Amino acid sequence: MKFLQFIQDEGFTAVTFTPNGGKAVKLKLADVPTDEDLYKQMKLTPTTIQYYPFEREPYIHCQNENEVMKVKLHKIII
Repeated sequence: MKFLQFIQDEGFTAVTFTPNGGKAVKLKLADVPTDEDLYKQMKLTPTTIQYYPFEREPYIHCQNENEVMKVKLHKIII
C-alpha cells in the first residue's frame, strides 16, 4: 500500500515534521499528490516506516540507512 494513501485512509489530513537541520514543516495531505512528493518535502526516502496510532499524538517513525524522522499525524487542518 502507498504511504500517503494509507495515512489518508486512516483519517489524517495533515502532517508535521522537521527535516534534519531545518524548520518544522506543516503539510496538508490534500496538497501532496504522491508519495514521492511527500518524501521530497521530508528530504528523506524511508526504507522503514513504523506506525504508532495509539499515542496521544499519533505519529509515524520513518528511517533510512542514515536518518530518522518522526512525522506527527493530524486529523484537523493545520
